[in-house]
Amino acid sequence: MAAVSETSDGVGDRRIEAQGEVAVAVLALDSGDLTHAADHIAGALQLEPLLPEAHECLARLVVAAGGVDAALTLYPTDRPSLGAMGARAHVLAADAQWDSAVSLLTQVVAFDPSLPWARTPWLGLPDIVPALSADTILYAVLALNRALPEPVSDEVRQTIAPLYELLCAAVESHDEDARLLAMGSSLARRFTAFELAESLAVRAHRISADQMTSVMLGQVYRRTGRPDEAIEVWADQLRRDPSDEYLHVDLAELYADTGRPELGLPWLDAVVANSPAHEKAAPALLGLRYRIDGDTRHLVALADHLREYPDHHYAGELLAQFCSDASWLGYIEGAGESLVNLLRQVFEQVPAEGRAELELRCTVSMIEPPSAVLTVRRALPRVDIIVSEVGDPDPRLPLAAGNPAGIAVWHYPDGAMTAVPIVAPPSAEAAEKIRWTTQLRWPHLPAAYDFAVALSDLPLPDLLGALVHPPAPDADPFYAQHPELWVRAVQMWSCLGIAHHRVDEPWQESTRRTVLFDLLDGVEDWVCEAAAVALVAIAWMRPDARVEIGLAICRRFIALAEASQSRAVTILDSFCRLTLACPWVDPGILDLARALLEAETQE
Repeated sequence: MAAVSETSDGVGDRRIEAQGEVAVAVLALDSGDLTHAADHIAGALQLEPLLPEAHECLARLVVAAGGVDAALTLYPTDRPSLGAMGARAHVLAADAQWDSAVSLLTQVVAFDPSLPWARTPWLGLPDIVPALSADTILYAVLALNRALPEPVSDEVRQTIAPLYELLCAAVESHDEDARLLAMGSSLARRFTAFELAESLAVRAHRISADQMTSVMLGQVYRRTGRPDEAIEVWADQLRRDPSDEYLHVDLAELYADTGRPELGLPWLDAVVANSPAHEKAAPALLGLRYRIDGDTRHLVALADHLREYPDHHYAGELLAQFCSDASWLGYIEGAGESLVNLLRQVFEQVPAEGRAELELRCTVSMIEPPSAVLTVRRALPRVDIIVSEVGDPDPRLPLAAGNPAGIAVWHYPDGAMTAVPIVAPPSAEAAEKIRWTTQLRWPHLPAAYDFAVALSDLPLPDLLGALVHPPAPDADPFYAQHPELWVRAVQMWSCLGIAHHRVDEPWQESTRRTVLFDLLDGVEDWVCEAAAVALVAIAWMRPDARVEIGLAICRRFIALAEASQSRAVTILDSFCRLTLACPWVDPGILDLARALLEAETQE
């Protein structure tokens, strides 16, 4: 097959390429080379399934070969290509071999539903439907059901409409076949033909109230906003035959989707009692429990299940679903410092082109995290920030329990109210890699941890340097308006990169452990949050490190909570959430974190 050509505007002109294939096929036919002619006709159809010249050439090929049987040998099924199988289907149709023709064309359509293979005139012939066997119809419908999403897009709907209409008519012609009616209902549902889908499913269920018909009828009820009717059908089926473990999951989650997750628990408990590591029921049970009480221990258990059974993709899907709306578990938490709020006000009032020269003096009542100061100064280079007082306890000091001689990235010179970086910027190559890796959202913490392995080969000084010299983002209007999110994201991903530093070292003696604990206990800053996220991610991935990491997170959290009694602590909310992400720690500490978050919400 020749490649699709490109026109001057860079768009592949499939029609011109297909016409070229036809021209070569004609030359091959004229010279009696039927094999090459067949190949080029197939190439033309693969590019343009409806090209009239290709179909005319195919008709010539059948005559030149001496008839349909001989022409079919030119398109053997043991060397299939999309174009060749499409050509074979058309040859079969020319001989009214409807079962074979429809079956093969359906497979071609299912391979790529966006191509207009189904818009062939012979699908509309009235004598096809009566000629099709029940098995042909069934397997054709099954092939489309597997290939098509729910719902089908408008474009694909129009493209395969002739085949869909043929199969619906064929299904209805076998109105006593429960299998066909049930599968036809599933196909109609994909086309949002809900009246037809319900009619077919109800008829199928009346004929035989079995697993297949019950599932399909329940699906129609669920899609049309009648969950209680779906629940009734599915529950009845499971009482008759409890062997369908996946239907247990669907029923339990339908209860949850309608606000009754506790009613779904017994259905999942029954499956998990027999199959503790069931690929769908076990994660679903954890998901239902999380919906009921919101306890992060169920998310950790999901992460454990996914780590132990990486091919159980449903655990990952549920983990992503529940982490998507949880800060630090699925996205960067915003900053709440007064300096960041000031920056937002300036952005609302001053156009981007005027910010670099804007002279601004602002006063803050107390020292704020150095990263917040950094963010403001990068956006407003001529800003003058005046700090009224230090606050007590002094946020410039590392946590007393930490190692005063440990790794640090910020330093307050004697008596200074503003911190300065004490590490060099990352190299240009490292900065680019960090920029490429940084994201504001991720599926869940284990996924973020795994993705950060891309930074594992960066030298530690580069990763530390990025914490206080974050590389500039790409020219993205969102980051231009929210520079604080970019800085926080760079810091988090850099710490996740540190989590992969020298992973061959045993955890207890590792550089990565020492560095992350030192950053966690450093001067009060966004970097502490970033280090905490990385440590929590490690704990989720390594059960053997959970106790130690949980204690370290709690120690920092309690210190911040105590400090908040006498001064503002802008990173306290983050540490409440990150403490709750360590559900194995002391329940009293978890209760304190919840209480502080609730109090913050009520203010």
